[in-house]
Amino acid sequence: MIDLIKKLKSYHFELQHLLALIVVLIFFQVSLSVINNRFSSSLLSSNMEIYRRDLAENLADLSATSLELLIEHNLLNPNRSNEEIRNAIRSFNIIFSQKYLQPNVKDVCVILFQGDSLMSVDDGRELYQYFLEEKRIIKPDSMQHIEALNFFHDIEERFLKEEQIEVTTIDSYIFHVYVPFVPMGELKGAVYMKIVPDIGGISHEIKTVYNDSGTVFSALILLGLFAMFLITSYVVRERDTAQKQLFDREQQQIADKISHDKEALFTRRIYHTHHKAEKVMGFIKEDVRLIKDDTIRSKITKYANFISRVIYDMKSYNPPISVIRGSVFNTDLNQLLTFLTENIFGRVHRASKMFNFQLDLDKNLPKVHINEYVIWEVLEPLIQNSIDHNNDKSVTVTLRTKYFSDEKISKIFIEDNGRGISDKYLKINDKGIKKVFEEHISSKDRMDNSGYGCFLAWEIANKRLGWQLDAENHGNGARFIITIKG
Repeated sequence: MIDLIKKLKSYHFELQHLLALIVVLIFFQVSLSVINNRFSSSLLSSNMEIYRRDLAENLADLSATSLELLIEHNLLNPNRSNEEIRNAIRSFNIIFSQKYLQPNVKDVCVILFQGDSLMSVDDGRELYQYFLEEKRIIKPDSMQHIEALNFFHDIEERFLKEEQIEVTTIDSYIFHVYVPFVPMGELKGAVYMKIVPDIGGISHEIKTVYNDSGTVFSALILLGLFAMFLITSYVVRERDTAQKQLFDREQQQIADKISHDKEALFTRRIYHTHHKAEKVMGFIKEDVRLIKDDTIRSKITKYANFISRVIYDMKSYNPPISVIRGSVFNTDLNQLLTFLTENIFGRVHRASKMFNFQLDLDKNLPKVHINEYVIWEVLEPLIQNSIDHNNDKSVTVTLRTKYFSDEKISKIFIEDNGRGISDKYLKINDKGIKKVFEEHISSKDRMDNSGYGCFLAWEIANKRLGWQLDAENHGNGARFIITIKG
């Protein structure tokens, strides 16, 4: 309890919080009152409409049909005994006595057309004599069923024209129903019923709904109060947290700015030293020309050109296409693979018997119009990958080239007989690239400076050279395939 009191004291309720609570409560009260009134009115109207259509009309129609069938049955039996006559009259009277048997039925009669006048009949004997003995009904001054006759005068013209059931509603719950009376298929008048339904059940239902609405309203108030309390508590508590996070974020932004400034300074140093390095490399190339041994001169020149290319790449992240592809370049891929094997990897790993290199080069492979030192940046990390990922066993790295003249496609295969590439690195991501070519992805234990070789090779081959670099397993080893079209 003490902890709870301390926690409540830590919250600072302000005027706007209390105003929000009041507004929410008023909104709930008004909304629920409107909904309850509309629902109650709709419920009463719906029940009256259902009663009128499904009970009042059906009840009157059933009475009219019963009278018609009784009259038609007796007309088809001209030789009626006294007992049959009494049964017929009794049946008529049973129908007319519904106002005594059913509490909802207040009046029942048959309105007959007799010349230009209307006659109301609610006695079985009179109805029997009129239809079966063809006797006239003499009630010129009768005031019986005056209400039924008055309402019928209002609808008589439409009733005679349409011969449909007519219902006149008074105060939404008193129904005057007129059903066409057509014994033997000829319209003789109308069967009238006055029906006043007992709405006690409906009233009870409305009261029940009102009570339920009150219960729901009370629950909404409690829920609203509880929700507002939780929301207000949460907002007030999080305000200080947000301020602290803002302070931490400002600190992080300052740290990021310092780091960015350091990177910018490092970039400026690269730009500054780039020109000096290029100048020195020019001097090296100039002095190399003085060497008389063509083989040594050629090797040193290639080394110097590759270093120049590396220095250039450090300066330009996205170099122009003219320094990568063009008619001025005419690179022999077979010669480049041979040079890399003999003078790069052969020299680095000559002291070890763990690695062997085999060349299977197609002499028909055409030259490509691409800077050979850019191609060097693609081939070198792929070959190095076969060595680095199999440094605990004797591995043979095979470099093959193949030209498909029919399709005008050249392919370079870099494959080994090592452990191969894990299946998880051969899965394709949502960009359609295999995971082995993603940045900072490597199976090495130390990840600080790994995971860039295959990534850079794919970036240069696919985006700068227009080639297609793929990776797969063959047997137990790994295989990289470079496809060159044209």
